[in-house]
Amino acid sequence: MKFLLRRSATTLVVLALAGTLTACVESGQGSSTDGKASDCTPSDAKEIYISFGYDNNPIVATLKPHSFAEAQKRGYKLTWTNDADKAETQASNLQALAAQKVPAVSIFALDTNAVTPAVEQLREACTKVVSYAGELEGTDAHIGLSLVESGRILTEGAVAWAKENGISPKVLIINNNDLAPGKLRYKGLLEGLKSDPDVDVEIVSDQKAATDAEAASLSQQVLQANPDINVIVAFNDNYALAALQAMRNLGRDTGPNAKLWVGGIDGSIQALEELKKNNAYRGSSAVDMKEVGSALVDIPADVLEGKDPGTYELPYVFLPQGDPRIDQFLANATAG
Repeated sequence: MKFLLRRSATTLVVLALAGTLTACVESGQGSSTDGKASDCTPSDAKEIYISFGYDNNPIVATLKPHSFAEAQKRGYKLTWTNDADKAETQASNLQALAAQKVPAVSIFALDTNAVTPAVEQLREACTKVVSYAGELEGTDAHIGLSLVESGRILTEGAVAWAKENGISPKVLIINNNDLAPGKLRYKGLLEGLKSDPDVDVEIVSDQKAATDAEAASLSQQVLQANPDINVIVAFNDNYALAALQAMRNLGRDTGPNAKLWVGGIDGSIQALEELKKNNAYRGSSAVDMKEVGSALVDIPADVLEGKDPGTYELPYVFLPQGDPRIDQFLANATAG
């Protein structure tokens, strides 16, 4: 298999990943510490807080109903913080929770370095801390995502489609390597592209986007400059859908018979709906939103009740067009 990287003025190819990713690993338990937490008195209130960071992400609206339903089932009061997609706001909110000595909080950190002092304060206040996705030091438990696997199974699906259709993949990657989870997904994307020695893969362009709008803009530019691109894989479904729309804006064929494969990661509602339309959006590496929303409550509840959940790993599933599981994932994504 030849694995080529095409270089151009508009192409940034990341050839090496950082050997150590600060406070974020694919799996493994957070290092629980006693420290000053042993000198405090835990709250006996049945309350859990969720600090998700990315409040403007559509996924939050999907997760909330599942989390509130699980909290009601377990007999807990649940509150989501409003972090406004800002690391400094999330850190400030967590410090406020520490001052209130709340019983437990699940944290999806926007910036691990920014929230680390707040996590220490929470521990000193005897608050039980559960990290989600990006692992944090000093937590009581961790909800892990198989982030490398999420990227790998996506591009394995793309390579399998290319082989089945006799196509040599010419690939656009849209990454978000500014984020530690993004680096792990990117690692998996590259691994999957090398999965079949009989398929010659060429990375035409490898671009970083920080927002959906940026993904849309760079996709338009790259696709216009490189009309031979026939595989687009992205850090998330939103980026991939933006690239699909860019293809349409350029008048390219995105129908069921198009020699084009587009896919992303997360299993967003729009992506799952697109998979049912039988067009060039051909796969999503999806996580069950009901499982995520429930875990954000179940794991801290277990810790408060004296159980040791350690690391709870949430699996990703590759959903290609026609997969019968799409309807159930979509039902869980749209619940509430």
